[in-house]
Amino acid sequence: SKMILEIANRSNFLTPLVNVSLAITTGLATLARPGKIGLLPNDLKCTNPKVYGGGEGAGILWQGFNWKIRRDVDAYKPLLKSVSQALRPAQRWREIAQQCIQNQHQSPNGHMTTAPYFALHMRVELDMWHHPCGIDMEKNLTKIFSFLENATQDYNRNQSSSDQHVHHAFLAFSWKHLMKARERNTTDDDHMANENLDFLIAKFSNNSAFVENKPSYFTCGENKMKEWYLSKKDEIEDNYYGNLVPMVINFYIATEANVFIGVSRSSFSNDVWITRYYQGKGNTNYQYTPQGIIPVPNGGLSSFSCV
Repeated sequence: SKMILEIANRSNFLTPLVNVSLAITTGLATLARPGKIGLLPNDLKCTNPKVYGGGEGAGILWQGFNWKIRRDVDAYKPLLKSVSQALRPAQRWREIAQQCIQNQHQSPNGHMTTAPYFALHMRVELDMWHHPCGIDMEKNLTKIFSFLENATQDYNRNQSSSDQHVHHAFLAFSWKHLMKARERNTTDDDHMANENLDFLIAKFSNNSAFVENKPSYFTCGENKMKEWYLSKKDEIEDNYYGNLVPMVINFYIATEANVFIGVSRSSFSNDVWITRYYQGKGNTNYQYTPQGIIPVPNGGLSSFSCV
């Protein structure tokens, strides 16, 4: 994004770390493959470091951190707990997130209120299906939404007051990435991706609450940021923050939900589960599977695995 390039060009950042990384991300790199930075002692001897991720080097820093945690879980739990409990976006992004939530809930007297809601992270983009982590994921959105609607009905039946009933579900996904399904329609996965997109468009074109006890659906990140950029067009360039802020907003709304439903092997879902667990919400962490929606094991504290 433009923000990342601007930050990287600031003179007070380390070199060659930033210089090499900037050259690589802008396609101007002419150097040989830079060395990697990790947590092992030999990594400290690296003389040509870079910030890296993706490809063969994906997740090395995070995997190294997890390796240290597994060796001494108790020593690192306080750190994870402290980070998760303190983790929240800047105030202006929290305000946008709250607007998204409150816009769904209007009391009889016309005041905006914050009512219970579910959050669903549906990882049904084609890139995930072609990734080893996505092999076992449920791909059919019609099926996933059926699971979700049954879950909201079960939740409402267990509430002592109608004020606690859930009538809205937040959906964490990217329209931009889902629309890529329109670019091709040859394989079975392509057909499924297009059917999913048609289903989702139909859902939002007929999206009213209290119909057959099914929730209405809302999104936030991408759409709200478009509005925000338009309102700030004389102050900041369009899409200055790239995909980062929409993801942060969606993440925050997911962590604040009464119930969050994610999918195993998704890093976004796992990060939401971990954050919610350390915020005391682990008992409302769920995952969708091809068989239905089930609680996240270990009291809602997920263990990310993609083998």
